[in-house]
Amino acid sequence: MRRTYALPLFLLTLCVQSTAHDRIGIREVDFRTLSFPFTGRTFTDLPHRIRVHNGLYHSPHQEPSLTYIYFKVAEVVFGDLTGDGRDEAAVVTIYGAASSDYYETCVYLYTIKGNGPRLIAILNHAPMADEYARFSHDDRSYLFEAVAGGTKISHEQLTVRHFASGAHCCPPNVFTLLYRLRHGRLMLVGRSLRRRSETEERIPHSAEDR
Repeated sequence: MRRTYALPLFLLTLCVQSTAHDRIGIREVDFRTLSFPFTGRTFTDLPHRIRVHNGLYHSPHQEPSLTYIYFKVAEVVFGDLTGDGRDEAAVVTIYGAASSDYYETCVYLYTIKGNGPRLIAILNHAPMADEYARFSHDDRSYLFEAVAGGTKISHEQLTVRHFASGAHCCPPNVFTLLYRLRHGRLMLVGRSLRRRSETEERIPHSAEDR
């Protein structure tokens, strides 16, 4: 009788092990080889769907020309944004013209659905820049790129920090925005402006990093 039940029990064990092996966590996703939808207002020469390889896409061009548009995965941070006890991922990307020192930031938010990543929200550069203009009461002052290491998820809240004001070479301020995910939408719940510290740096964007 023991032999009769041994085979079904063995097969059930294999099935459970196989299912556990196939299920991946958000931290195991390779966001540097993923396809991203592009919904930005500027740099419309970028395709509506961008496939990155080793974290990078650039429009077709002849070397050594710099007349191309690039899109780069700069940082990936993790944390519980929905309150379900599981991590989400915030993928910080930058994009712009290779011949210019101006570029923009977009943050993609992902969770795990089934056996793969599922996009749940996109935070584009333009609405953050609009929010800065309303906050500063100055539509001639610019919101620049995200601060390196300035994006995080904690306490079910997304924090993003951008350089702001002045010239692009030496922005004096950092603008912080706080978001929560409610009913599938990112809702602004806080904002602040302060002087930039000497330790805060830009996300690398030299030609070699592209």
